[in-house]
Amino acid sequence: MAQLKFTLGFVCAITFLISNISAQDLTGKELTKSDDVGSLVESGIGMLLGASKMEGDIKKVTVITDTHNSLSAKINFEGFSGAWLKGSIIAPDKSKIKDIVSTPVQLPTSGSGEIEITFELKDNPENKDIQSSLLKLLVCKRENDASGKVYAFILEKEWKADGLSAKKNNYDFINENEVVDITPVPIGSASGIKDADIKLPVPAKTFRVAVNKNLYRNNVIRKPMVIKPVHIQQQPKSNQVNISKTGNFKPLHTGKTTQSSKQTKPVYRPNIKLTAKTFQLSKEQIDKGALGPGNMAISLWDEIMSDVNFDYSGNSITNINTDIFPDKNEKSGYYYYFPASYNLEWNKDDSYKLKILYGTASEGESGQVNMFVQLTPGVGTKEKAMVKELVKEYAKANNLPFEKLLPVPLSSVPQVDLSNQLSSLYNIPSDKISTTVTGLFDPVDISWPMSSKNADDLMIALKEINLTGQFKLTPQGEMPEVNVPVTISFNDEKVLGRIELSKNSWRAKEWKNEMPFPVKLKYIHALILNKDDKGTTVPFIYSWDLGDKEVPVLAKVKINSSGIPKIVDSKAQRIWMEYSVPQCRPCMDKIINELTGGTTTAREQKIEIVSYVKERTGALALEVRIRSRFADTKGEKIIELPPVKILEDGESYFAGPLLVPEGEKLEYEYQIKLVTDEDVLVSKWIYSDASSIYLNKKVITDALGKFPGE
Repeated sequence: MAQLKFTLGFVCAITFLISNISAQDLTGKELTKSDDVGSLVESGIGMLLGASKMEGDIKKVTVITDTHNSLSAKINFEGFSGAWLKGSIIAPDKSKIKDIVSTPVQLPTSGSGEIEITFELKDNPENKDIQSSLLKLLVCKRENDASGKVYAFILEKEWKADGLSAKKNNYDFINENEVVDITPVPIGSASGIKDADIKLPVPAKTFRVAVNKNLYRNNVIRKPMVIKPVHIQQQPKSNQVNISKTGNFKPLHTGKTTQSSKQTKPVYRPNIKLTAKTFQLSKEQIDKGALGPGNMAISLWDEIMSDVNFDYSGNSITNINTDIFPDKNEKSGYYYYFPASYNLEWNKDDSYKLKILYGTASEGESGQVNMFVQLTPGVGTKEKAMVKELVKEYAKANNLPFEKLLPVPLSSVPQVDLSNQLSSLYNIPSDKISTTVTGLFDPVDISWPMSSKNADDLMIALKEINLTGQFKLTPQGEMPEVNVPVTISFNDEKVLGRIELSKNSWRAKEWKNEMPFPVKLKYIHALILNKDDKGTTVPFIYSWDLGDKEVPVLAKVKINSSGIPKIVDSKAQRIWMEYSVPQCRPCMDKIINELTGGTTTAREQKIEIVSYVKERTGALALEVRIRSRFADTKGEKIIELPPVKILEDGESYFAGPLLVPEGEKLEYEYQIKLVTDEDVLVSKWIYSDASSIYLNKKVITDALGKFPGE
């Protein structure tokens, strides 16, 4: 049976059109004849000149195969002895679709029978999805004729260049075309700022941020005094660091357990992997007189002047903890700092650093997955520089030397404690949790195995609650142990981060909400280190009201900056917008779906591959590659799986799993590679929605254009 591949551009064939829903497989369907032949003629697509001299008829057209980018059909005909058959695919506007091609064929002289024809969408990277409405065939006397007898059949089909396009949902909370205009209204002393000011007005209220005693274990913390160090009464602990006369640090082993070090419940001890970075003081620092942090803490934010009463603790102003510990040897000039919290990493480019790693569980752990979470302290270079300036001001005001601001040195490896929720809710043993810590201000990687059901439950639970814990630090010197808060959440402001406004550029540039949630903008704040009436350097915070304007996801904000003098930009250490995150259930659903690829309600689908041709073709190697959007946990990108190597005929080999959300149809593409002594043959990507691939003679011949060995 001859193969026909029709080339569009000829207008001399019998036109036929196939009627059906584009998403439906038309294989095996008999096509319905169309009455719309006249419109094709009138538009110039078909011509009937000379048609009366041609004797014959098209009796039936049946689809043999239907894929995303091709369609083959069997045509039953009578007459037309020795005539030529050409075809084209027609768009809804009656124009020819030039990117769908076929090849003209000469009909047999027998004058009746059946013949197979194939239409293919050209492999063009610029092709988008194409909709057809008609399939046209034209019978003519000679191959180059543009006249003949026209037949038409209905063909409502969607043609896709790659066949594996991902779905894109429309969400009401996303509006990239919206621009929100905001005019900041000065609050209190901010209204008195002038560009010509030498001395800025003093905000009306004074707020005190004391040393946070809840962070420190087994210690009684005294109330801090203004601008003076705060003494923290030290309790004995089993891993106390002893400072010898030579300045070298040595562990103090008491051989006893004090009352303060007894544990009332099991302590989480993860399997921590260290890299080359050290957590302890260097020899050079010790030689310069560093003894490690003492038990006297100072609060850099002990006195803040502001007109707005908001939460000044935690991460409101800075991601560095407000408690700074001077070295036990205050003449050394060393000061020590640590993060205010560790939170789930999120950024606009990579989204949340939380993944369910399928197919990575250990052997014998059927139904198991690995959870991966990356925490971040969110501290950048500018933030460190700002805190350094505050510490230098403190040292200067108290006639103390300043040598360097260092991360708190540790006598043991940091510990991440998520045991309360993971153990009680999901029965995760502590020795199964792995943590990688490289430095106090570096990202922290955590992973643990759990059942796929519990992983689904955890992801759903994160819609409603936060997973919390502690990052436990055991410092060198006399500083007490520290419990730094850990938060794993999707909509917490600490996770999404502060909305920083770049000095000067924010006035001319629109801000775009690239967070995964709508936000309500409350204030613009500017932090300025200024002198109070006594000449002491004090943080001033000036604020402007933004009216709680809600900004959809991807919408832009145009700020009318005329009410904020430019002197603010030149003097401010930081300018940021305070915001809140409104409840948004669809936002949460979208996040969960992107992180899991819809796998919380997905079925795992493996593709079976069986060969019956390896021996007959003399193949030295035979492999099949699979690619699909269902290999991507987000269901967005087409991911290629590792090749499946076929070793023996008749054996089942498997690719995957593919994660197919409930209600969606399995679809993928596969590619065959066959190596012989004489050739290396590689097929095009072939679309399929079947759960098995059987490599027989026909499949190999169609894919490679020949059957090796024959």
